[in-house]
This record gives sequence, C-alpha cells and structure tokens, in this order.
Amino acid sequence: MPNAYVRSLMESVEIERARYDAQREEQARAAAQSTRDRLIPLSVRLSKLLSQISGEVQAEGLCLETLRKMLRGAKGRGAHSGAIGDELRRMGWRRVRSWKKSENGFRALWFPPS
Repeated sequence: MPNAYVRSLMESVEIERARYDAQREEQARAAAQSTRDRLIPLSVRLSKLLSQISGEVQAEGLCLETLRKMLRGAKGRGAHSGAIGDELRRMGWRRVRSWKKSENGFRALWFPPS
C-alpha cells in the first residue's frame, strides 16, 4: 500500500493526464474543423466573409490581398487571388484602380454591386 506522498503524486499525475488528454482532443477537433472549413467551396466562404463585413466598410472598397489572407486555402495558405477575383466578378463586384500616388503604383479596390 503506497504512502500518502505516493498517492498524492499519483493523483497529480492522473489530473495532469486528464488535462493533457482534453487539450489534445480539443486540438484534434479544431484541426478537423479547420480542414472541413477549407473544403467548403470558395464561393460559399467568400459570401460568408462578405456578409460579416459591414456595408460601410464595403462601400470604402476592399483590398483583394486582405480578403485573400482572411480566406484560408485548401493547403492552409491564403486562397488564390485569381480565384477570389473571379468569384467577386461573378458576384457583381467591380475592381477600381486608383493612380493617385503614382510613385507607388496603383491601388486596386473592390466595390460591391450598386
């Protein structure tokens, strides 16, 4: 029969093991959800993202690079810019280039359909 010290150590180990197992299960669940989210078609993910952005912000114009970073691609990186642009066009959005600061090149913003 183990003494009190050994019993307290065994109880501590059991508590830590349960905490560790719960943490691993949560990480596995989060990874599975992330994979499921990336497998949803781009059009659905983009529509969902745009619905979360307020109309005021959309009216100021959205940068494609910002949208790309917010949408995770199939391999965990940002979604492909060309695919996002094609999908925005299908949804009626238009791209406007601003040449105001010509020394830095142009800035392209996407605006929602009128």
